[in-house]
Amino acid sequence: MPSVFVLDPTGEPTAKPSKLAARLKDLNGKSLGFRVHWSRFAAFSERLEELLKQRYQFKDTPHIEGQPTHEIHTSGHMREEWADFQRESDAAIIGLAA
Repeated sequence: MPSVFVLDPTGEPTAKPSKLAARLKDLNGKSLGFRVHWSRFAAFSERLEELLKQRYQFKDTPHIEGQPTHEIHTSGHMREEWADFQRESDAAIIGLAA
């Protein structure tokens, strides 16, 4: 009797999930970063930033243009930008939903 083999086309994950950073107790005096990846989120994040600045005293609000993950890993310039963004931000709103 012939055999049928079913192959799984997915590979093993290459990276292990990382833990989330500890939640900040307060946003006052902190840097809140914004990752903007598309124009509608830019409009949303601008308004959200205005509202949050009315409530909290931020040290800074750095912004970065979002890029697909593969571009971050292949471009030295993008890696530097993201490293700077991470260093400058105590917390970030990254807008993952589409």
